[in-house]
Amino acid sequence: MLRLLARYDTVLQTHPLPTKMATAGLLSTSTDLALQSTAGVPPLEQDHHRTARQAIWSGVIMAPNLHVWMNVLARIPSLFSIPAPLLRLAVDTFTFMPASHVAYVAFLSTAAHGSAAHIEADMREKLEPLLRAGYAVIPPVMLVNLMVVPLRFRVLFINTLLGVGYGSYMNYVINRRAAAAVEPEAKERIRALARRVSYA
Repeated sequence: MLRLLARYDTVLQTHPLPTKMATAGLLSTSTDLALQSTAGVPPLEQDHHRTARQAIWSGVIMAPNLHVWMNVLARIPSLFSIPAPLLRLAVDTFTFMPASHVAYVAFLSTAAHGSAAHIEADMREKLEPLLRAGYAVIPPVMLVNLMVVPLRFRVLFINTLLGVGYGSYMNYVINRRAAAAVEPEAKERIRALARRVSYA
């Protein structure tokens, strides 16, 4: 195990961005498949498009942004009597964190549905609970990350602790059907059924 970690550290230092992207994508894929299995979906019936959407978000979109963002935060010095980690946490909490939640809902909803009605419904019904949970969970984890974890491991720390843990909650919320989007579809199915019955 120690040899494997040493090898990973070497690759992380020589190829930081591809390594972080691959790690994030693999963790996201494993987490989504595990969540579907936990929900009772047999392996052959799992929604692999959903898994791919989550992997693309984590590996292709989020990991590169986190790579850049962690380096940006690391350059923020202390200001007056505010220690640098606390200032970096404040900047992250009020900029990147909410923006990434908006982007997450927008991307996953667009990739899954594509219709303006679904995207609007997801934004209205899912963004607020995700942000509430995010403000409760992310700041303390990020503070530990910024104070204790070496810079090159910070994205891995986020992907492992927040990505797998809190990310599972985000995955659950975003993959629930929005009631506002489902209701018109249900009404249309009822109308279609009524038409078929009346013709019979």
